[in-house]
Amino acid sequence: MLDTKACTKCGGSFPATLEYFRQDRSSDSGLTRWCKPCLAEYGRAYRAANREKINACKRRCRSQDPAALERERAYQRAYRERRRGEQA
Repeated sequence: MLDTKACTKCGGSFPATLEYFRQDRSSDSGLTRWCKPCLAEYGRAYRAANREKINACKRRCRSQDPAALERERAYQRAYRERRRGEQA
């Protein structure tokens, strides 16, 4: 595995570890081309630009599977509890 890897979006050079890049089994290095901060920034921008599209998809999925909303809420409750434990 490489010692360092360059992010193709920001151009920054980081250690080629899962701390800085996400896993991508289809790539030769086993890591994504973009670093985690660049991926997070892209995701935030995409969600902001496509809010209605995402919400429409969620509504459609929930209408097809009524239990999906309860599963999502249970996941969110567990996530909040886990975060509270980390912050304590």
